[in-house]
Amino acid sequence: SLGGVSPGGVIGDLGMFGVSNTRSFTVTAEIPTTLLILTPAHFEEAVARAGGPKSLALFRDSAEMQNLMADVESFLDLPCFRKLDREFVLRLRNNSEPRLYYPKQVVMKEGAFGEEMYILRCGTVKIEKDGKFVVELPSGTVLGELAVLGSDRRRTATVTATSLCLMRVLHADIFHEILDAFPRAKRMVEHAYMARSSVVQVNQSLSEKAELDAFYGAVHPRKTADVEALVGMEQHKAADLRRTAMMAHKPKNVLPKLCLQDGRIVNVTPRAIHTA
Repeated sequence: SLGGVSPGGVIGDLGMFGVSNTRSFTVTAEIPTTLLILTPAHFEEAVARAGGPKSLALFRDSAEMQNLMADVESFLDLPCFRKLDREFVLRLRNNSEPRLYYPKQVVMKEGAFGEEMYILRCGTVKIEKDGKFVVELPSGTVLGELAVLGSDRRRTATVTATSLCLMRVLHADIFHEILDAFPRAKRMVEHAYMARSSVVQVNQSLSEKAELDAFYGAVHPRKTADVEALVGMEQHKAADLRRTAMMAHKPKNVLPKLCLQDGRIVNVTPRAIHTA
């Protein structure tokens, strides 16, 4: 089971837009259900009468996505699979499910548990962490592999479609079955996972340290530029002026002036500079 579809969900859109002529999964009603059915002809008629949003313009000419779905070589030649056995990559493609994601649709949410990884075939997505924009990624990117490969199934970032996206989706169980059948590819994938996981952990540690430094203060001494940025240049200059003034009023150390009077040593240093 891949999950359920709640009210407002869309199924069968790949077939309606002509991207794929075969169903990629089976849908069964668990309770009495009302469905609104839209055919390609009715959709085209609605667009002709009322116009369609710019984000759906690609649907009017679905040849590009149809070609992409049928183009096996372009999938095998993706940069993310370049060093892997072609038979292994072909097995991934044949066992993946094509899905469409619409602009502003959330593909995965940070902190949520996931059991699927995504290969972005067409479109762009944005990555957000802690509610802050990180980067926008183009087609050919693999998403969600950390949750699929690691023991922690929580998503490390939020991924949102910024344009119409065609993705190939792989379930974790299927992916691991394929990995077990290709030992060499498994070693390479696990090595890449460890490298990527280390980078994520380092970035998380740096982020946590920055938060603690901001709250408690930095443990390590700061450079002059950091101090100026933290307290402001004017306060830093004011402190320098106060220090200079204090040094100017500080008495200078002068050796005492001694002389011999009536067989006794007498200090005759002026009181203004007397230090003895």
